[in-house]
Amino acid sequence: MTRQHHWLCGFVGVLVLAGSAVASDPPDSAINPSSGNIEIADPVWAGTNQNVDFVIQISGQKPEIQTVTDNSLDDRRPRIAHASNGDAWVTWWRDDVTDAVLIRKRHLSDGSWDAERVLSDSQESSRSPTIVYDGTAAWVAYELDNQSNTDIAVSIVIDDPDPVGTRVVVATTDFTGTVAPKVHTEQGHLWVTWVDSASDVGWVEYDYASETWSLPAFESYAADTVADARDRIRDIVVGP
Repeated sequence: MTRQHHWLCGFVGVLVLAGSAVASDPPDSAINPSSGNIEIADPVWAGTNQNVDFVIQISGQKPEIQTVTDNSLDDRRPRIAHASNGDAWVTWWRDDVTDAVLIRKRHLSDGSWDAERVLSDSQESSRSPTIVYDGTAAWVAYELDNQSNTDIAVSIVIDDPDPVGTRVVVATTDFTGTVAPKVHTEQGHLWVTWVDSASDVGWVEYDYASETWSLPAFESYAADTVADARDRIRDIVVGP
């Protein structure tokens, strides 16, 4: 099977393409906090569909490539997060009749991978996940179809015996543009942002004590950009 890779030259995000890239699905990368290596969740073209590879870039060595997905359906927009011990999670969405959000975990100790697991509900078309590790568990935020609206959902991924927590819908938007949900963690805070309209970014924060999410709040980007609004939300949640 022929694979065509994006290669990441340095963590600054300079991409050199080896073969044809899938422009709509860029790779995601992070430095492994234990090994210090750059690790990449890489969407690769396999001739008839898109799969996901895991690329480990070790200084002065040829990149090591491991297969995350290998099937006939398109696996899209992979995202990566690490635990402090170097274990990694890769999440992505599978383009199917009912789109699904999935995840796999890689164990740094022996390089083994857990089997892929579906985070989303089998009856809900779900896509565009992002992921963070908050020091205890991985959290994945994604969007799902809700009739004419879009729901913002969050799933927690923890160890056995309950490896995937029940997905929680934290907000609903009627925005028809790119919603781009994103989950964030910093200084003991966990929050989710999304594009709620042509002028507002929505956000919710998790309360660890009550294990509940706040009601949605909104920050305008009418005078600047979505990124600027997300930065202001971060300052509200964490502090400047």
